[in-house]
Amino acid sequence: MLRSLVGSEMCIRDRSTTAHPKYLSERISACTELLISNAEALTDEEFQKYIESVRLTILKKHLNIFQEAGLYWSEVDAHDYAFDRRERKVAALKTLTKEDLIQHLKQVFTEQRRCLEVHSLAKVHQDAYESHEIKPSRNFPVIRSARAFQKLHSTYRNLKAFK
Repeated sequence: MLRSLVGSEMCIRDRSTTAHPKYLSERISACTELLISNAEALTDEEFQKYIESVRLTILKKHLNIFQEAGLYWSEVDAHDYAFDRRERKVAALKTLTKEDLIQHLKQVFTEQRRCLEVHSLAKVHQDAYESHEIKPSRNFPVIRSARAFQKLHSTYRNLKAFK
């Protein structure tokens, strides 16, 4: 089990018969680029307003005892036992600068981006893809079976499992 893993994850399931999954992939990339450019365009005053808003959200009082108990049980469940996490988040927030945020966004979404895309095509798109009417935006292998996937990755040694 992985604990204390920091990251972001997007899981998008689209059953469109009108748009190819490549289009959705391109729109996600455009969205992350827009996020970075919007962060760069923030003035220092706007950035401080966002910081204050996040601080107030973190320090918001619990509405009932069940929310507070849930907070403590999530710490126990994660084996972190950081019962002062809210105070530590606020302290870390005070040291955050706009440049730190921009650098982090660029690192996560462009420089060290890790992405697993699984495109499951409708019959309409499958025919267009195979006839090369739709070109992939990135060079990625088309895998048609679990065995083919295993052959591409050295972490899967036991190929007999999927016969």
